[in-house]
Amino acid sequence: MNNHNKIHRFVAGKYQLEGEIGRGGLGTVYLATDLRLKRQVAIKTLRYSRDNFSSHQTPGTFEEYLARFEREAAISSYFTANPYIVTVYGLEQDEQNNYYLVMEYFEGGSLADLLKKEGRLSIEKASNIAQNICEALADIHRHPADIVHRDLKPANILLRANGQAVVADFGVAQVGHESGRGQDNKPNHPGSQPYMSPEQRNSLAYLTPASDLYSLGLLLYEMLVGKLYSKVRILPPSRENPLVPGWLDTLFTRLLEEDPAKRYQQAEEVAQIIREGLTNLKEEEEKTTPIPPRIVITVPTPEPYPEPVHAAQLLRLEKPEGTMSAESAFYIERDSDAIALETIQLNGVTITIKGPRQMGKSSLLIRVKEEAAKRGKRTALLDFQLFDKPALSNPDLFFRQFCDWLTDELELDSRVTEYWEMPLGNSQRTTRYMQRYLLKELGQPLVIAMDEVDRIFDTPFRSDFFSMLRSWHNSRQTNSLWKQMDLVLVTSTEPYQLIEDLNQSPFNVGEVIELVDFTQEQVTELNRRHDNPLTPVEVEKLMVLLGGHPYLVRRALYLVASGRLSAPDLFREATNERGPFGDHLRNHLFRLHEREELIAGMKQVIQKQQCSDERVYFRLRGAGLVKREGTAVIARCKLYADFFRQMSLEVGRESVPSPDQLLPSQKAIVTGLSERELEVLKLLAAGLTNAQIAEKLVVSIHTINSHVSSIYGKLEVTSRTEAARYALQHKLV
Repeated sequence: MNNHNKIHRFVAGKYQLEGEIGRGGLGTVYLATDLRLKRQVAIKTLRYSRDNFSSHQTPGTFEEYLARFEREAAISSYFTANPYIVTVYGLEQDEQNNYYLVMEYFEGGSLADLLKKEGRLSIEKASNIAQNICEALADIHRHPADIVHRDLKPANILLRANGQAVVADFGVAQVGHESGRGQDNKPNHPGSQPYMSPEQRNSLAYLTPASDLYSLGLLLYEMLVGKLYSKVRILPPSRENPLVPGWLDTLFTRLLEEDPAKRYQQAEEVAQIIREGLTNLKEEEEKTTPIPPRIVITVPTPEPYPEPVHAAQLLRLEKPEGTMSAESAFYIERDSDAIALETIQLNGVTITIKGPRQMGKSSLLIRVKEEAAKRGKRTALLDFQLFDKPALSNPDLFFRQFCDWLTDELELDSRVTEYWEMPLGNSQRTTRYMQRYLLKELGQPLVIAMDEVDRIFDTPFRSDFFSMLRSWHNSRQTNSLWKQMDLVLVTSTEPYQLIEDLNQSPFNVGEVIELVDFTQEQVTELNRRHDNPLTPVEVEKLMVLLGGHPYLVRRALYLVASGRLSAPDLFREATNERGPFGDHLRNHLFRLHEREELIAGMKQVIQKQQCSDERVYFRLRGAGLVKREGTAVIARCKLYADFFRQMSLEVGRESVPSPDQLLPSQKAIVTGLSERELEVLKLLAAGLTNAQIAEKLVVSIHTINSHVSSIYGKLEVTSRTEAARYALQHKLV
């Protein structure tokens, strides 16, 4: 009681304590309100203080006891971007030397609470929870520190209000190759006995991820059956619950193998099996009529163990194209990710994500948007690439479309016409529409995420638009309604080029996040996630060639891991126009064409390692072609330096022929289009429909649809009209 009072007095200044919600081996957990951020949190306090520690039967010293508490905070901080792992906001100490953790609060309680309330769970619910745990374990186990949780049990699986499971409590986690040897030279791995693997109970050696997967098997059984597993011989859960399908029996049986080497070795593998099982289950339910109440359900026979599958197959290699999904196993987190995800948890924030093209800006934006949605915020994503040319040349049309689009994303009725009748400027109308209609109508926090905002770089109204966004940011200080709105902006152009008056810029306030290339450690990790297609020496060689360029590194690993190219061929053909990076390099070359100042700037970089025109430098940097090292300006990576030198760019523009001087095959090389795509583009520009083009070329309509989609992507257009206009303007047809 005395310790509780001390804690209570301390939190009164920052947190409003609302009552105890749980107890564990390390301490007591309270529900509290963060008075500064106006959100509910969970506060975990040490059960014992330094003064009364010795009087309790707790092994070890107080320092070791405290170290476990600090370890929990440290390990949790590694995974702030993983929605399946608890978020710890901080470890703090008050003036009375009381220690506490401030953590994410979960309205759904714990899995232990759910099992107590419902007994056994439905097949779908149990499988989804197990899959969520796997998503957490996959991240935990792939961490370079070789982390094993060691204490997976129902009380340490917390549930969000939507039922999503989250792994918590890293107080006894193994970090590195820690021995399980106790002071008496006997096995002494910490954990909870009913959920320990055989090696956790009996081995002196450090544990592997297979130990956590054994514990997962025990949790799965308890969810499917409604009670702890206590059999001497492995019996499938269908013996106790005949509704359990055979694939879950098989999964459970292998998870509980006595020999760790015979179990699944990767959480990703288990997650994939569950994912496929749920998909099949859903398809079967859709095909099957409801079972009559009196039908006898027979016990399914367990299926044989599935054959081991190559890790690359299990992860289903992703083509390195476009924005990556929030669930992608190939997404590499950078320090900037944690900053962005922590910032969006607050209300009334402005975030700018900047960096050259193909750095992962849009992928990070998607993760920020997902995190905001988990925090109960409404989100609206506006990709400025979708604004057409009429809107980009007419400010009245642009601002109206902006308001209409935002309204549509929020699924509200449009009142734009009503607000546009007022005799005000476009920025004023848009601001009134936001404040007096959208924000009031929503009545909850809103995140407006704007991708590719530099699309309006060349418009006459860019300063008006960005000044308006800055005024929205400033309005949070005087009008609480604006605190409901967060702004997230993504740009590859240096912000000062978008708006000259920095006092009216939204890009130099709030949190500015600049994405950087991958480090060698991150490239090594991405290589591991592709099942190590490159040796350590080849990874170093790849770093020299690509400099950690996120897109190119992913492309290289994908090509080798998928067996499309050997590592020696990758390096040998790197600068070849039809090599592994040919499309990417030709696209850069094509974009330099007819831009005299950019060609001159690139020539200067290649020849003299400098760029005298700062504006040109930032355009080349925004394109991802160059970077600054000290006072020198150099090609961003060796691949670019070698390619542009090979293309004789340094001797002047005359070495790059204009499109009307090229043969069809040469036009295809310069634009990045294949010769067949160039042929399709010619017919498209002539006004033929996809069906007519398919008939003329004697191919399927599906093939033509694929070609047209590829053409749109390579030319960066969004309609047939734009593609035809582009082709005609550049004399490609």
